[in-house]
Amino acid sequence: MIRGRIPDSILANMSLEEKTGQMMIMEFHGTTPSSDIKMLIQKYARQLLAKLFRLT
Repeated sequence: MIRGRIPDSILANMSLEEKTGQMMIMEFHGTTPSSDIKMLIQKYARQLLAKLFRLT
């Protein structure tokens, strides 16, 4: 794990949306996500945000 002032300063300046995006990795082929991929992203983003807000 990387620790130090640079990662801390990057995280401190990131929005919640940016932090959430860093925690989600989805792969698809092509240049445009299908409706199924969009649905998965929305579903898991909601779940992740719910978990994050329960921790704070």
